[in-house]
Amino acid sequence: MADNEREGASPLLITTSRNPSHFIRRVSKLISFSLPFSKRMNRGSLSLKEIRNFCWNMGIDKVVIVQSSRKIDSISLCCYDFVKSPLQIDVEVKLMNFNFPQKGDKNTRIENKNILIDYAPDIPESLKEHIHNFIKPLLVPKASKPSKTSLKIKFRDYLDGKFRGEVVRNDPKNQLPLLSFEITLNPEVA
Repeated sequence: MADNEREGASPLLITTSRNPSHFIRRVSKLISFSLPFSKRMNRGSLSLKEIRNFCWNMGIDKVVIVQSSRKIDSISLCCYDFVKSPLQIDVEVKLMNFNFPQKGDKNTRIENKNILIDYAPDIPESLKEHIHNFIKPLLVPKASKPSKTSLKIKFRDYLDGKFRGEVVRNDPKNQLPLLSFEITLNPEVA
């Protein structure tokens, strides 16, 4: 595929497990609205190999599969970076405490244009680099000014190989988190 075709493509595909519940579909939609330039696709009966082929043909390098977790009202994510490896990235991501947009309420609407990241001071630089490499195409360029439509990923702490934090709007009037997360890293990544 030509480079100029790949440049216009979405950098991230969001899909679900094979037979998603209504809750998983809602979370998938929330995540796709939260991540600018991402593409959401119903998986249907596609295998991982078929998803990888679809991504290659569409110029998509990274995939997030939304699936249910053992905990009620919690979701786990499987992340892939097909440029580096066809294997799943060895991290465990759990999302919880969702605040879904309310129909007709403009204050809860998500109109995200870009993403900011806010790290706690105790997070090592090497881990910040891993995070930036995965979500780099979605981040605010350094030269541009953040707006109210930006979302901020706040990494509150890093203890025992786990990140904890939340995703909030950059609007000072509406700081209610959209969701909270917990990311457990494999010791090799950390």
